[in-house]
Amino acid sequence: MHPVGIVSVLVAAVAGATNYPPYQVPSFDLNTITTDGQHALVRALETSGIVAVRGIPDFEATRLAYLHTATNCAASAHDLDQLLKKELVDGTQRRTFSMNMQGLNDQVAERCPAFAIAHARYASTIDTATAQFAKTLDGINKDLTSDLLAPIVQEGLHLDHFHAYAKPAVTTTNAPHHRLSLELHADAGLMIVFAKSHFFTETTNGKLEQATEDKAGGLVIELDGSLVRPTLKDDELYFMAGEGLQHWGQFGHKFHPVVHGMVMPADVHGSPEVVRAFAGRMLLLPAQTIMRNTGVTFGEYTKATTRHLKSEASSGEESVMSLACPVGRVLRASDSSCTLSIWSPGPGSTATKEECMRQCNIWGHADEAQLCLDMKCRAIRSFHFRTIHNYAFDDRNRPNY
Repeated sequence: MHPVGIVSVLVAAVAGATNYPPYQVPSFDLNTITTDGQHALVRALETSGIVAVRGIPDFEATRLAYLHTATNCAASAHDLDQLLKKELVDGTQRRTFSMNMQGLNDQVAERCPAFAIAHARYASTIDTATAQFAKTLDGINKDLTSDLLAPIVQEGLHLDHFHAYAKPAVTTTNAPHHRLSLELHADAGLMIVFAKSHFFTETTNGKLEQATEDKAGGLVIELDGSLVRPTLKDDELYFMAGEGLQHWGQFGHKFHPVVHGMVMPADVHGSPEVVRAFAGRMLLLPAQTIMRNTGVTFGEYTKATTRHLKSEASSGEESVMSLACPVGRVLRASDSSCTLSIWSPGPGSTATKEECMRQCNIWGHADEAQLCLDMKCRAIRSFHFRTIHNYAFDDRNRPNY
């Protein structure tokens, strides 16, 4: 099993103040939710795009054990190939473990048995909570032609990821000063399901203890054109809508993709190192589901883009999927550009539109490019996207959300 990175859609940089006003996330207990509460849940997802779920048994302790053991593993087993490393725009260092639904890589589990146990328990808790969440939304969906969320939650190719962020006293980046550590973006998947992050510091004897309290956990979101800091709680689980809910299917509601970023507090750098621990699950489609915006199955799409990137990717990046590039916006192997093309059969072509979309948007070598020409497909419209590592953003004007 290889770690898989999820690409997000980068929409803007920020040059505003870091003292963002607080935002109280609408919170719901799905165990006791009424019909009025279900309607309020949908309204919140259609306006702000983020909601909290409370009343999950033993969630606070499960969350803390997971974040604690994962942070320990990232610090003690830093030589693992499965631990991906990246420097963000402000010099913040990010270490990442990515897992599919089969769980931790065997090597990671062997090196970090406590993390493996905590991950299994946390993942099971998320499984139950997301299934209940999907069932609640499906229960109020009156559009009989729409796609149900419950089967997607049950069968989707979801990805769990853990990030450990640390801000060194002296950064190596040559970039100008940035207000945000992780720039504003909307996630490309259906939803990101996450807990409040936690701050740890390493003591002189190598143990972790709770560090600076940060009520917003570093998260900022865009709401009505302004940036706010959601007030997150240790015992709540958060659901935040992504671009996939708009483009990958018809789900009966007009979900609002959340534009969000992350800021590392100014006082959490230097020695001893302060680490922001974050865990999230990206909800994705089942392999056999046909994507509304590409005409191919999600499994075919991910295999095609994975094959394309794997041909030239460096170690540890071979299975990165360009999920920020729907409708053929395929991340180039150089990781420096992203192209959106709408293809259809040209004169004399016997290919279908789906076959043209699939073949002509994934080629990275001369023989695959020639096959597109041999199929007599023609590009109806193309756009060019610039990419920065795990982010992609449109060269045109910023989209309206």
